[in-house]
Amino acid sequence: MTAKSTKPRIWISNRTPQQGSVVTVKAMVMHPMETGRRKNAHSEIIPQNIVETFECSLAGELLMTWHLHPAIAQNPYLEFKFRAQKSGELKMRWVADDGVQIEAVETITVS
Repeated sequence: MTAKSTKPRIWISNRTPQQGSVVTVKAMVMHPMETGRRKNAHSEIIPQNIVETFECSLAGELLMTWHLHPAIAQNPYLEFKFRAQKSGELKMRWVADDGVQIEAVETITVS
């Protein structure tokens, strides 16, 4: 299931890097990250709803996986770096515990 939520905010330091150079990626997804411990105005517990994993791949090759926990604040933000070796689609995917997936795809062209 894919989320119909706000598009993730993605910043990439260089979309056309030279081979071997370092590329920085900053990514933030809009998500409430409910812990399952808060109550609403009617004193009912708000069900847990967290992003459990983030995966990023370039040209089909996994670059990183991040496992999140309920203690992570809403709208999770992360920054990571990788060495540009080949061109391709930089695919980022956040998966929530309810099966909802939020995806972003950016193109990296290595010269």
